[in-house]
Amino acid sequence: MVDNSIFDEIPEEISAQLVSFSEATDDVGQLVNKIGSFPNDSSNEVSGLDTIKSDLSLCYAFNALFFMYLRCNGVETQSHPIMQELNRVMNALKRCRSLVEREGSARLTLDKEATTRFVKHALWKSAHTKNRKRRLDGSPS
Repeated sequence: MVDNSIFDEIPEEISAQLVSFSEATDDVGQLVNKIGSFPNDSSNEVSGLDTIKSDLSLCYAFNALFFMYLRCNGVETQSHPIMQELNRVMNALKRCRSLVEREGSARLTLDKEATTRFVKHALWKSAHTKNRKRRLDGSPS
């Protein structure tokens, strides 16, 4: 039988927070089970970049959960390998973000010099053909 005297000494506001924390950990456990039950086939219509983003996000989330678990158990985390892993995943997320930004900006860049040459050439060609038509139309047959 469980001795309830330990739990009777806990103040009501802390007890409510512990119950809330317990429910939240149960919810996280259910989400982890759902994620683990997803099929891992590449036949779906998800791009490689989206797959990388979701994998990195899941990796960071699981590492953060483990970090919180260690902190709740009183383990000193500054020298723990979990900090290196969290930093590694954060750097990978930053690289992924920079790839997304670079991909987006690459489509929006405009080479002004090439554009001006193209437009001038098109305008010159258009003016040249108009002059030729005028000469052909204006010349006596």
